[in-house]
Amino acid sequence: WTILGGAIAGQVFGQCPMWHFSNVGGPLCGASFGQWQDSLNTQGRQSMKHFGNLVRSRHWWTLSPDTNQVVMTAGQQSGTTYAATSWTTDSTSIVAYIPTSRAVTIDPASLSGDSIKVWIYNPATGVASDSGARTKASFSITPPTGDMVLVVDSEDLNWPQPGQPIKRIKKLMVRK
Repeated sequence: WTILGGAIAGQVFGQCPMWHFSNVGGPLCGASFGQWQDSLNTQGRQSMKHFGNLVRSRHWWTLSPDTNQVVMTAGQQSGTTYAATSWTTDSTSIVAYIPTSRAVTIDPASLSGDSIKVWIYNPATGVASDSGARTKASFSITPPTGDMVLVVDSEDLNWPQPGQPIKRIKKLMVRK
């Protein structure tokens, strides 16, 4: 989830056999993991699929890390429980990874429009729960468990739930 903190490049995740497409153990991987194909259906691999779906369902290329607690104004914590938060510079979404269940306070003033749509996304299953529409006022929310992603969208966009593709609108250029 370091992508939400600004680490767009340099993040590595996975399992050694997948990196090498082999069944090597010992010095390369530290232990024998079996064939690389055995790693295709692991929880880690499934989580990365859901993470990819989530990131592609919002304007990821405009994410800006909330390093000054402008968006998440309370509940960030630190270390392994740090809630990494970003908002999009085009004012469409806020995305926060919350590793442990606790109340966090969000100020959606950076989003466009008068109202917002709030979602809780489970990166282990790829399921998004609708937490409703709200006015664009600061609010507190407690995800039901840890390892959840809070997604807040400008409601006037009428975007699908996180993890589902956004319909792309192509502007037609007319020659005169």
